[in-house]
Amino acid sequence: MTPKIANRLTTRQSTRNNADHSLNSPAEQPVTLPTSSRVLVATACSVLAASGWAMGCFTLGKDTAFAMSGVVGAGIVGACSVAAILLMQPWNPKPLYRWPMVWIVASMARMLATLAAGLLLYSATPFGTRSLWMGIVVAYAVTLVGETRVYASHMKRFSPAIGLPRPESTRSSF
Repeated sequence: MTPKIANRLTTRQSTRNNADHSLNSPAEQPVTLPTSSRVLVATACSVLAASGWAMGCFTLGKDTAFAMSGVVGAGIVGACSVAAILLMQPWNPKPLYRWPMVWIVASMARMLATLAAGLLLYSATPFGTRSLWMGIVVAYAVTLVGETRVYASHMKRFSPAIGLPRPESTRSSF
């Protein structure tokens, strides 16, 4: 065997061994996200936004059609949020480093699906323009905050310790 071929084989084996060791890093560990709590929070937030919208409309003396179109907008957000969560397949274990990317893609898909469903509903029914879009925006904001809190609280378990002392060489002399 020539030295060139032997060097290639050694390099392949060391690369394979390094790949095996990288599976032990915390970012490579397979992790699942809490599916039921995320679906429950997305549904509860959109129902909360819809009921808050309806109570606000009736308190301010708006007509029923105005209130109903905002409630339907909140329903669109709830349906699109649950669909995006299920699209992520949070029950399937994925490496920890992939979840933020998957979450951002699912959030963008939720936003585009909500926009498309809102436009479809706006063009197909006689709902009020302002109330429909305001209901969608309010429900989307509430749902996004709720889902982000569940996602962040789950991912916080995997973060490294915060507040470690810095080495002496990196401290400023001021």
